[in-house]
Amino acid sequence: MDVTSNKQMKVHEKLFLKEKRYEKKQKMLRKNSDDYKTFEEVFDNRTLKIIYKIMNKGLFEKIHGIVSAGKEARVYMAEDKDGEYIALKIYLTSVADFKKGRTKYIVGDRRFNNTGRKTREIVNTWCTKEYKNLIRAYNQGISVPKPIFFSGNIIAMEFIGDEQPALTLREIKDVSYDQFKIIIEQIKNLYVKTKLVHGDLSEYNIFYYNQNIIIFDMAQSVLTSHPLAETLLERDIKNIITFFQKRKIKVDKLETVLEEIRN
Repeated sequence: MDVTSNKQMKVHEKLFLKEKRYEKKQKMLRKNSDDYKTFEEVFDNRTLKIIYKIMNKGLFEKIHGIVSAGKEARVYMAEDKDGEYIALKIYLTSVADFKKGRTKYIVGDRRFNNTGRKTREIVNTWCTKEYKNLIRAYNQGISVPKPIFFSGNIIAMEFIGDEQPALTLREIKDVSYDQFKIIIEQIKNLYVKTKLVHGDLSEYNIFYYNQNIIIFDMAQSVLTSHPLAETLLERDIKNIITFFQKRKIKVDKLETVLEEIRN
């Protein structure tokens, strides 16, 4: 190889390395920008004040990584003073259209007749509603995460999993008719014992952990006296039946399940 060709190759190599460094830098900038945007969405000033307040009370000591990110909330793995993991769910107060689709679950629930119209008030009511529903269910022996505390737009509950969150029903490979029956029994107990309907039950908000079925995401749950309760009950059961049928499991018909629950 002549001297000229050698010089050209070195120039090309330098340009290539510069391009790679530039690409890496841009990726980092984009990532940092996204991380900062997410941080601002979740940890606004009011939320930070709530976090400092509950940390000062000794309710938890550390926040670890994010374990779930939805449109309306982020769930973080936190740690209490005893080194036990807890799930810290933070509802986003910056979601402008949060109240869209939420009002129907609040209006008609006598527990929340005085809810304001502002987004933050709706968010705080939603958080309060989830906590109260969890308390109501947990105290009656329904298989839900143990609620620990709530404040403003933050709710803490038992962390389901080890160092990683448990798999949802959707994520496990094999399902069975026994699991179907356990879920229906939980829906029935929720309806009969706690006078609640989950309202948005599906394979996405059912954990399967240590061979146990655990229902979560209960902010939208309504009292059985709610005008939409029976419609939501049917929808919950349809969702569960559809999931198991898609997995080739033969299950009971909707009418049979409804009759069992209502009677």
